[in-house]
Amino acid sequence: MTATAHRQRRNEETLIPATPLLRIADICRWLKISKPTFWRLRRQTDFPTPIAISDRVLGWPRDEIQTWLDARRRQRR
Repeated sequence: MTATAHRQRRNEETLIPATPLLRIADICRWLKISKPTFWRLRRQTDFPTPIAISDRVLGWPRDEIQTWLDARRRQRR
């Protein structure tokens, strides 16, 4: 990993909590996107499936979001 990539990853990790499940606001802050953009991404078939935390709250496993993001980055190269 290059020094720039390492700094970028470290900066991304400080923007989101170190919890195993991320809520919508956490994901939006991490990816620097709006909630409507999040919901458009969510409708894509390759976006990770959420876990119901409660009747009204969804969470996404942090490692699944990271894997999804890494795959998108590889596709763009």
